[in-house]
Amino acid sequence: MKSYLFFTAILFSAVFIQACGKRGTSQQSDTQPADPASSPVFTTPAEAAQKAQSDLLDILRLQPDLRLGVDAAALAAATPADPIAQRELDFKRLLAADSTATLRDLSAQALPTIVPLQAEQRVVTVVGVNQTDQGWQVVELAGEGLTQDLNQVLRITGATTKDVAIYQVPNIQATVFAVTRDGRTTYHTRHDGVPLAEGMEEGTMLTLLGRSARLFEERFGAEVLKQRLVR
Repeated sequence: MKSYLFFTAILFSAVFIQACGKRGTSQQSDTQPADPASSPVFTTPAEAAQKAQSDLLDILRLQPDLRLGVDAAALAAATPADPIAQRELDFKRLLAADSTATLRDLSAQALPTIVPLQAEQRVVTVVGVNQTDQGWQVVELAGEGLTQDLNQVLRITGATTKDVAIYQVPNIQATVFAVTRDGRTTYHTRHDGVPLAEGMEEGTMLTLLGRSARLFEERFGAEVLKQRLVR
């Protein structure tokens, strides 16, 4: 997904250019666009997502040629769904994992929580939010690939967003959707050409990810270590 600051900068630039056009080039303004880095804070993930939704609608209105894979009419009708926890796996732990490991055991850190914006049971787009000491802030927006995959997983499994967790695997660039329904969890990914519709057991998923991780380490591990040492 793109950084929320990227979209905020677009919005402020568009508003500023539009305002300049209305005033005419001979006039000077004593005001400047607000600092995009000053991201507001909200009480709940849903409130933060609604702000992002409003900003994205403004961007689509001011920049209709901007290709974000988001339908403006559907976005306007969308409401925030239950947030989805997202975590990143520790790559070293994955390399060393045995048959007793779980994805939760291998999780290294929390990534931005995903708030889907849904209309008529379809995810229109997703918003990434982080929790701070002050509240919730928007950090990412309009992940087209994640939106498409999430829609497919929900459709295949009949789940709702509250049934889903997401794991991201660094280096091998794998995304895993864990869907828990009726006391059973299935795992879905597109990694290594696996069909997203193929729900796996956790052990099978970890075998797949572990194999890819070891292959990556064999091919690129020394180069990655060298780059870290140079830094």
